[in-house]
Amino acid sequence: MLNLEQRIVKGISMHTNPVLFLQSCDAIILRECMMNVGAQIQREGHLYHLELIQNSLVRFYLELDNILDRTKAPDTDGMNISITQNQLKLQEFIVLLMSYFKTQHNVAFYADALHITPQYLTKIVKSKTGKTVRAFIFELIYSEARNLLSSTDFSIQQIAGLLNFADQASFSKFFKRNSAMSPLEFRETVLSRSKK
Repeated sequence: MLNLEQRIVKGISMHTNPVLFLQSCDAIILRECMMNVGAQIQREGHLYHLELIQNSLVRFYLELDNILDRTKAPDTDGMNISITQNQLKLQEFIVLLMSYFKTQHNVAFYADALHITPQYLTKIVKSKTGKTVRAFIFELIYSEARNLLSSTDFSIQQIAGLLNFADQASFSKFFKRNSAMSPLEFRETVLSRSKK
């Protein structure tokens, strides 16, 4: 099974050619998986609602990884398409990001580690993905914050520290900007849903 870093790198590398030709049996399996994800999302009253969604997503990703691992990129005249320098830098950036996003929030850190300028890194990422470097960093931080708020008993201050915010107020401001609710309100909402 691909780990999260490998899956993200593979997904981003598909950005330039997002078409995957499926055998009919693979298409049926992926469709069933997606239908199952949709069905689990609808089961809001279930005590383990989030876990059911997560497990159905894991199944989908395992099936997709199986297909991707069996499928090679198309060749040009029998030769594998070579990876460009920019694609390589993008892959290196994703690996760095997955390792350091909790503690390193600045574009300059990643650019320095890749031995390129922040502007050049931003240009590469934006041209290949349509997103900025900061957007990638903030999406991962926000996702991890939601995960920590919903699945741990850490205080808001502890989570702010784990995600390398200067203080709880900075973290709360960041979280509210992304979710339109405070971290405490988000946690209370998740807890009230799980009790239904």
